[in-house]
Amino acid sequence: TNVQCKFLNAAVWKQHQHEAVCSDCELTEIKASCILRYKSVTISDVESLIMNLDVFLPGLLVFARLIFSVVLAEASVRNTDGFYEAQTVAWKIDSETSDSTTQERATEDLVDRTNTVSNQDTSVQTLLSTKFYHEEETFTTPPYADNSITPDADIVTENVTRSTTEALRGADFIPTEISATTQKDVTTISETTECTTFPYTETTITSTPPYCPTDLKPKLIEVTSTTISLEWLPLGDPDGFYRVNVHSDGPAYEIPSYCSPDKDKDNQMTTTKHSITYSEALPKHTYNISITGTTKCGTPAEGSLLMTTSPTIPEAPEMRPVVQDKAKTIFYFSLPCNMNGVPDYFSLSYQGHSLYDSSEDSGMKNVSAKGNLDMYNVTENMRLAFNYSAKVSLVIEDGLEGPASEVNFTTPEDVPGKPKIIEIDTSSTVIDVFWKGPEEHAGHDILAYELVINPIGPLYPVWQNCNYDHEPKHFTLSGNDTRYSFMEADPYYEYQLLLRACSSVGCGKYTGETAYTKESAPENVEDVVVTIIPPTKVIYNEKAQIQFKSCRPNGNRTVYTITMHSSPDGGDGINENYTDTIDHGFYKVILQPEYRYWFMITIDNGFFKNQTSWFFFNSTAGVPAISSNTMVVLREGNTEAEVTLIKGYLNESNGKILYIALILSDENVTNGDFSQWNGRQWPAVRNPGVGMYYQITDDWWNPFEDKNEAKFTIGSGSVRNKPLVPDKGYYLIVRLFTSSFYRNSEVIYFQTGDGFTIGVVLGVAVGVLLTLTVFTILYFIMRRRTLTARACPCDAQRDLKKDDTLCKFIEYCKALEEDPDQLSSQFEAITSRGKEIVSERTSSFARLPENWRKNRYVNILPYDDTRVKLLIDEDDEIGSDYINASYIEGYTGKAEYIATQGPLLKTCRDFWKMVLQENVHVIVMVSQFIVNKKEKCFKYFPEKGKTMIIGDDMEIRCTTELHFGTYCVRTIQVKKAKVQASVTHMQFLEWPDFGVPFGTEHMLQFCYQVRRRVNQEGGCVIVHCSAGVGRTGTFIATDILLQKANEGKPLDVFETVMRLREQRTLMVQTEEQYNYIYKLIRSHLEEPPGDELEDENSEHIYENISVIQNDEGSSDRIILESEF
Repeated sequence: TNVQCKFLNAAVWKQHQHEAVCSDCELTEIKASCILRYKSVTISDVESLIMNLDVFLPGLLVFARLIFSVVLAEASVRNTDGFYEAQTVAWKIDSETSDSTTQERATEDLVDRTNTVSNQDTSVQTLLSTKFYHEEETFTTPPYADNSITPDADIVTENVTRSTTEALRGADFIPTEISATTQKDVTTISETTECTTFPYTETTITSTPPYCPTDLKPKLIEVTSTTISLEWLPLGDPDGFYRVNVHSDGPAYEIPSYCSPDKDKDNQMTTTKHSITYSEALPKHTYNISITGTTKCGTPAEGSLLMTTSPTIPEAPEMRPVVQDKAKTIFYFSLPCNMNGVPDYFSLSYQGHSLYDSSEDSGMKNVSAKGNLDMYNVTENMRLAFNYSAKVSLVIEDGLEGPASEVNFTTPEDVPGKPKIIEIDTSSTVIDVFWKGPEEHAGHDILAYELVINPIGPLYPVWQNCNYDHEPKHFTLSGNDTRYSFMEADPYYEYQLLLRACSSVGCGKYTGETAYTKESAPENVEDVVVTIIPPTKVIYNEKAQIQFKSCRPNGNRTVYTITMHSSPDGGDGINENYTDTIDHGFYKVILQPEYRYWFMITIDNGFFKNQTSWFFFNSTAGVPAISSNTMVVLREGNTEAEVTLIKGYLNESNGKILYIALILSDENVTNGDFSQWNGRQWPAVRNPGVGMYYQITDDWWNPFEDKNEAKFTIGSGSVRNKPLVPDKGYYLIVRLFTSSFYRNSEVIYFQTGDGFTIGVVLGVAVGVLLTLTVFTILYFIMRRRTLTARACPCDAQRDLKKDDTLCKFIEYCKALEEDPDQLSSQFEAITSRGKEIVSERTSSFARLPENWRKNRYVNILPYDDTRVKLLIDEDDEIGSDYINASYIEGYTGKAEYIATQGPLLKTCRDFWKMVLQENVHVIVMVSQFIVNKKEKCFKYFPEKGKTMIIGDDMEIRCTTELHFGTYCVRTIQVKKAKVQASVTHMQFLEWPDFGVPFGTEHMLQFCYQVRRRVNQEGGCVIVHCSAGVGRTGTFIATDILLQKANEGKPLDVFETVMRLREQRTLMVQTEEQYNYIYKLIRSHLEEPPGDELEDENSEHIYENISVIQNDEGSSDRIILESEF
């Protein structure tokens, strides 16, 4: 019989009391079993089953035909608590063999072989007779709460013989898995009248799983610039296939902003092979390739790979040449969008041919292509009047160079280029310059060369009031010349050489070099002046100041040696000689009274020496000295008294005693100690306001002219020498004269007698004379204090306040002298507060890069709110309004001063612009131009009678220059375009750097003259030294306080200086300068000037004299001779 088993519908197992009932089954000849599967059974599963059946059925030949039919059905089972999917598999076995025995045997054998295969796995207990599983299958009892199922489908069995049923009877039905919480018993199906019921137990069946990979593990085979080849693991399923997606991440290099990248694009492909070659890739691009495999396993297999294609030759870049100034050309490059790799550099090359001759030009240059991606450029100096062809290509990584783009352009015609100075030879007076013609002459012949030799200045320190060569020399030379010798150079000088070439088109630019001439023998010193500073004390302290200028030492290491001889009384014998070395043109000598001096100056510049002629001068006599021995013997009578003078007792250590005068008085009055006189006019004896005081001897009396002892009778009855009154006391004074001073002795008392002669030896005892000397010194020290103290009996220990009187100020100055620590404390307070002010104020404009070079000292900067702002004009070099200058408030509370630094060469024009802009009529300079060979201030005006040109529109001319010992007054004319002004320049010559002048007299005289000029001419006053703070601040503070003193206003030096510090840093820079202000104001109060200030044109006692003395001893002027 035929064995056919067909599942016509889904089977639902109903579980009730551990029994499984196959419901709705129609039995024909045999009972059939029912199978419920959880997972789907595929076609391949059935095919595999059939192949295994062929193996395990040795009785296959028994069957005439074995036909398998496979029907797949899906059924869904749903109830209120869960969902289950069920698939049934039915197949039909149809045999043409009619032999029932054979059929039964075959069926039994099939069951046996099936059990054998399933028992190979220990987890398999029983195998359903007609079903094989390729993978682990699971049968799951539904987690129903009521443990019941309503069947939804029927299972129909037909055409199955009873013998087959019997063969199958007793076989266990094995579901694959039960996943309910508790295991259920499976009841073996037994035969009933309608259905066969099998007992069942919970069982898991495991068989060999199919090959279902999840990671394809793709591998890169080959990558070029445009292709990508890769492979991956096969699926093992002949019906499987792959989906390949190629995603572009864009180029692996940065691209310019004007390009659009090939990015975020996908290309999908399907294949059944496990390899692929993608040939649509772009060079140097990044790609992400993903592969997805699809099989009957259910779970897809995946894999991905990230790779970058190789670079290749780039496209040609774009180039644009731009010809600018002359032949200066800028080449602009831009990258191509398809660079096909990381750019490295541009390769530029060019070739050119002259428009006028056969000359050629070429060049190559690599320009980095890194950095800014949008535009690149390089500047090249091309030749004039040339046709050029320029090419540029791009080189990327690995040295790959693309094609070149080419551009043609022509440079313009122009004047010749710069010639090249190839050699400069110098001696002390000759400069030889050699040159080579310009490489660039634009096709035109060189017709001429213009050479300018510009003297810059000496290499040695310059001296004031010296004339140096600053005039440029111009020379026009032939176009064939290549050498020139300048024969008029100054030794040890710096010159600027400027040379340019000229053609028919015009002249080109100058090429410049610097030449330095060599050392030479120094020239003689000039303007040798000796200034005598007369004695000011009884003890001889006369000095001589020797001044000279050495305009051309012609070397840098210059040392000046003064060799000096001296002898007393103007004799010819040499009594003293010495040599001293100095390094500047100023020397002081302590003199002996009435000596004759000779001196010579030797100049040594380190290479050569030179000696001057001899100069000579005489020192003056000092204050007559009073001998310690008795020089006067007095014998009294009734109406006369005899005086004996002894020459040997005269003290002539301070100079020869030329004359003697006897003065008689009836009171103990000396009428002063000593005085200066000129030796030409006899000083009259003035009655000091006593009863009797007169000279009894003749004028110009010299009792020792031809003898050593002289007698004189007092009261002889002459007109001057009247008879004495008997029995009366008289006072005799002996006045001694040198050529420069006279001095009174102590009074000598005597009394006339009545009838007898009293001889009294009058003299000056040793103790008296010593006392006289001591008291004389103390007298002059204490005289002013005593007089002032009598006029102002003030408490010197009181602090100075604004409402103190001028008298109190003098007493306060005395207190400071006695307690110097108090003065130091004041200045320390000024310094401390000054630092706070600097931290509070800003100097931002002075620190700007364009202004920084205009500052002479980096720590002396004007405050922003008090600085002077210049008007900017078209000639300004950098368009800045900055100058290192500050407005300073004066006595009136308004800006009356401008404190500024000494001008630099680069700020000279700014200085004169400020003079015109601020309506300045007086400039006060309290410094030297050169100190110890260092420039303290650039000489911003020319010599007298000369003109200085600054820029294109400014002229400075010095019209007059007058010297007054310690200061100098100049008149300077300033002209800028159509604006001109006359300025008075007043320079104090004896104020050392960081120090103070010697004494107060000369400085006060200078302050009076400045104030007189300012009051006459008005306007703001410019005051400067070197830095514009120390000496400048001292002068301004003094001028303000002098005005207050003249008005009787309270004086406060501390507050005045503190106010200056608030307007400019470091005003009054040292404690010595601060103390000097006190001294100046005190001296002014103790000895105020007269109603008429000394005129600048009057003769000064310290005036420098340069005439030759004709009659020795007949003039008080100092003699200077140019030759001995």
